[in-house]
Order: sequence, then C-alpha cells, then structure tokens
Amino acid sequence: MVAREAEAAAHRAAIAGHALPPLTGSARQVAWADTIRAERLARLLRSHPTCIDDLATRVDAKWWIDHRQAPDDALLRSTILA
Repeated sequence: MVAREAEAAAHRAAIAGHALPPLTGSARQVAWADTIRAERLARLLRSHPTCIDDLATRVDAKWWIDHRQAPDDALLRSTILA
C-alpha cells in the first residue's frame, strides 16, 4: 500500500503546476476519479504537455472512471471533439 501511495503522490506532484478544477460526482466517484485523473494527466504531461489544460476541463468523475483504461490517444481525441 505504501508504494501505491508514493506513486499517487508522485503523480500529484507532476501535475501540481496545473490548476485542476474540482471533480463532480459522489464522494466515492470523486475520490477514485481524482486518482485516475492524476495518473493519466501525469503520464500525458510527459508525452503531450500542451494537451493537459484541455483534458483538465473534464470535471465529471464518471467520465474519468469510464475512460480509465482508454488509450492516451483516445483521451486526447475525446477532448478535441468535445
């Protein structure tokens, strides 16, 4: 569990410079989606740094949960098409 918490902290640190709006949804959804969003944005920050702000506008926790296993390019496309 400690390794997972350290990894989550590293993801949050990687995206700390970006103002992320609060997620919407139930408390359980928001908690889970916050972890998913931090992980995905941290990874995308390395490969597509200019797209982070567009993806950060996704505030629906359910959207992040539903797209948690989507490939990075699919996430980016969904933001462009939104």
